[in-house]
Amino acid sequence: MDTKTSTNPSLPKKRKVIIRRKVKPKKETSMELVSEPVETNGIPNIEHYISTMNIHEKRALDIAKESLGSSFDIEDSIGYKDYVVGYKKE
Repeated sequence: MDTKTSTNPSLPKKRKVIIRRKVKPKKETSMELVSEPVETNGIPNIEHYISTMNIHEKRALDIAKESLGSSFDIEDSIGYKDYVVGYKKE
């Protein structure tokens, strides 16, 4: 007797279907609602600076905060310093 199982050619082969869903971007935080910079001694508010960032810049900011920990200071960052210089020119 033959030990091989016979397959019925009339039945279709079973296939696995993988459904990939698009990931929706996270809703922006309330910092996005800051419309005008609030100044302290002629220096714009940090929250306004963060609200002007795009998604990639915000992610880079989060990574810097995580990896540098307590030694991270946004006021000493190159991006914030450039923002302040540009703000003072306006």
